Amino acid sequence: SVEKMQVPLLLPVFCLSLRKTFTGLTLILLALHGALVQIKAQPVDQYPYYVNILLTAHMAEVSFYLLSSESIQDRYEFTCKLIEKAYRNGLFCYVLTDNNEQSQILDDLLWTFRAGSFIPHQIYTGEPPGMEKMVLIGSLNAPEQWQETVINLSTCCPEQLNKIEHVREILDNSEVSKELGRSRYRHYQKSGFDITTHNINS
Repeated sequence: SVEKMQVPLLLPVFCLSLRKTFTGLTLILLALHGALVQIKAQPVDQYPYYVNILLTAHMAEVSFYLLSSESIQDRYEFTCKLIEKAYRNGLFCYVLTDNNEQSQILDDLLWTFRAGSFIPHQIYTGEPPGMEKMVLIGSLNAPEQWQETVINLSTCCPEQLNKIEHVREILDNSEVSKELGRSRYRHYQKSGFDITTHNINS
């Protein structure tokens, strides 16, 4: 038989030791954020177990887009452009907001921000969407199939950073937006994420 164990860890693996006991195998881990250890133990002829250890470090990429404008409307319109670009590249992202009102603003704008543009989307309220290939907007955590790319318009970091592949942060040039953005940047930085910044002349 094959025994499998998956252990999500809070901190990238920097130390791993393994020792054999009479009853099996004991694994001792010291790890950093986002690492995943998978153990497969199989009986073999010479030894009680043959152990294959696979370490997969999952670290989300974070992109900050810094707008020159202080307008919240410009921030929403740039978000729509980013959503449209992702959609054309086959990515159906999740847009994380602070509340239903913010979700509704973006939902309405996606229908009108560009003439001739059509991006299938809906507000996520916890119920499974009617179709998979669409953009979701909401203040809840992103459902599993929409965790590849999260555009964050909320004031806090997404809670699912161990599952998300790419976080996109959009900041306007107002002091409030920049201060909240700095706080999130420090959180990502302390967590060891790969961060890039893009200055946007809006």
